[in-house]
Amino acid sequence: MGLVDATTVSDLVATAGPQPVVDLSGADEVTRDALELLASLQDRERVRVVGARWPQVVAAMLAAPLGEVGRLGVLARRVVEGGVRR
Repeated sequence: MGLVDATTVSDLVATAGPQPVVDLSGADEVTRDALELLASLQDRERVRVVGARWPQVVAAMLAAPLGEVGRLGVLARRVVEGGVRR
């Protein structure tokens, strides 16, 4: 799958059924915009993410401005661990 960006996520969700599952097991890296979109879709229970691993999302956190690393870390944790804990 290689690099996953927001366009890739949108395409995967658009071509999936009524309860889309985004499988990131083949991704090498997840971009910041994809991470934000995935977390947003998870929050609204519009998508389920499987196969996400920390090495895929760390690059997005490291490339972010220092002031946003914490927020992206929270989003990354939600994506990797499968959603918001309530």
